[in-house]
Amino acid sequence: MASLLDTGSIRPDAFCKGKLEYEGKYAIPASRTAMTIRILEGLCEPDPSFPIGKVSSIYFDSRNWTYLGEKRNSDYLKTKVRLRWYGLPESGYKGTGGAFAEIKLRIGSRRSKVRIPVTYTGETLEVMALHDRELLRIPGALISAGAPIRHTLFPAIAVSYFRRRYIERSTRCRIALDYEITSPKSNKHLLPYAMPCKLAYSILEVKGQEAEFPHGLRNLLKLGFRREAFSKYYECFRYSTHTLF
Repeated sequence: MASLLDTGSIRPDAFCKGKLEYEGKYAIPASRTAMTIRILEGLCEPDPSFPIGKVSSIYFDSRNWTYLGEKRNSDYLKTKVRLRWYGLPESGYKGTGGAFAEIKLRIGSRRSKVRIPVTYTGETLEVMALHDRELLRIPGALISAGAPIRHTLFPAIAVSYFRRRYIERSTRCRIALDYEITSPKSNKHLLPYAMPCKLAYSILEVKGQEAEFPHGLRNLLKLGFRREAFSKYYECFRYSTHTLF
């Protein structure tokens, strides 16, 4: 069987040495997204490498919904396992290039994330059904690279959104605005009654070494942003399944 891993630079100890940083999330009604973009473009620098694009992910979970349960219960330690790929504006936001398997550990308000490249392309994953048995190989690939996965995982639900990235001028923290957040498909074997959905909120993420909201962006709070422990996976699951899990 061909390897899923692109093993160019994987370190087995990466999962225990991932860099911790603060991550704050702030929600706002989707109707205020355009105004938020105008303010951010006036106060921040565009990210020099990836200023705008589409982000797509397939989230994995156990049959008992272990990771959803961590979010629902507000556990201090939360885990997400996903397969992620990106689209570029010049490609019409279609999935292009390579894909990455990721494990993200959130410890209180800090987080650590490690990713490994896999041999699938975004174009392939855009059209792959979530019950495709090929996807069952992803958790094993992460485990082989040293990921602390303790459960049998299955592809559960897909989440896609547009992302604009910025650098805040004074603190140099990274800013991301995620909008048009949708769940286009789910695993029909795990969630036979789930339907595609679109969330009514946009999310501002602030990532860096400081826990406080950047002073230079305080005017954004006047638009009605509120800090939340927001999970796109969790919210898309709830809206797709019409449940208060």
